[in-house]
Amino acid sequence: MTDTTWRDAEHDDVVQAVHYALRFGLTGKAHGKRAREDDLRMAAHVVAHLMRANFRVQCGPPRPAHSISDLGRNPGGMPEGWENEPPPR
Repeated sequence: MTDTTWRDAEHDDVVQAVHYALRFGLTGKAHGKRAREDDLRMAAHVVAHLMRANFRVQCGPPRPAHSISDLGRNPGGMPEGWENEPPPR
């Protein structure tokens, strides 16, 4: 009996599936130069291949809005006194 429960995909399984999709088309023949150079077409092909290989991609809830309010007057986390230092010569 086959296991019907959902599981997290193994990293190597995803790598193998994407590698195959990037190299070969639906017929098993290698992609031509024109297909390899069309990024959007290749991305759509990879997604279609992953769906055929029974991988499912899920999207979580949106992340909180990015805020830099914690930096205050110190953008980029510069060392204290950075605004008073003379420029390098």
